[in-house]
Amino acid sequence: MNLIRAWHGAPAGFHAMDLPAPAPGDVDVWSVRADRPTVVAGSTQRSVIDEMLAADAGLAVARRRTGGGVVM
Repeated sequence: MNLIRAWHGAPAGFHAMDLPAPAPGDVDVWSVRADRPTVVAGSTQRSVIDEMLAADAGLAVARRRTGGGVVM
């Protein structure tokens, strides 16, 4: 079974969730709507974001549990 899942909220909350794994051969598609502007860093990018500078710019900061580059 293929599913379309919808989620809305703080990006930090989404990245902290344990996402359900689809069954073998199935595909889950996520529609994600952030409720605030956020800079998200990969798990190994601890020192890449100046959190005070981000806050001054009106941005929340979140980190993924997985790798990947910084995205806004």
